Amino acid sequence: MRSLVKFPALAGTNYLVAVDGKNGAQGNINLNWRMGVPPNAVGPAQNLILAGGSGLLLNAGVSNYVTSPAYQWRCNGADIAGATNAAFSVSSIQFNQVGSYSVVVSNLVGTAVNAIATVSAQSPLGLALDAFVHPANFRISGSATQAVVLLSSTNLTSWKPLYTNRTSLLPVDHLDTNSPTRPNGYYRLKSYFFNRLSAFTFVPRSRCRGFPNPA
Repeated sequence: MRSLVKFPALAGTNYLVAVDGKNGAQGNINLNWRMGVPPNAVGPAQNLILAGGSGLLLNAGVSNYVTSPAYQWRCNGADIAGATNAAFSVSSIQFNQVGSYSVVVSNLVGTAVNAIATVSAQSPLGLALDAFVHPANFRISGSATQAVVLLSSTNLTSWKPLYTNRTSLLPVDHLDTNSPTRPNGYYRLKSYFFNRLSAFTFVPRSRCRGFPNPA
């Protein structure tokens, strides 16, 4: 529990402050009698490019504060549950954990929101069954890449586009919720790079565990 008392002080004047426990509570009290100092701002944010599965360690980097601050880490502006220490770590970063990391540092005197890092994870595009949905659906995922189009077919002749990444700056993540309705099918991934078309070899949906090498 924290409590704050403020009043205009005059130089050369002695003051007495009485402190009592709430509801008669007793115990040690940490009394900070000095004027507080808010957490300082740090920056600019660093750019980190990691291989998929690598570890990530970030530090708040604040100093010169009075009293000790509280921390709340954020990713892309959203609070990260349980991330309330001066350091934040991820043991194995995945494509859906990339983005802008910041930390809110606050004490009794003030608050600072510090941008710490913009994190990218290099993870190749992959296609696999999603074990967290029922019935099982196929999901394509990977790190940010150039423009790509995912297509499906049931006869290798007529291809239907399923997904196009909206921007090359964000990770690719698409769940094909219609895959259970196609008992037999194929996927193909096309990427457009320097106005050239590259096509991945099509694969049967029933045997697919990931994209093979480009043909």
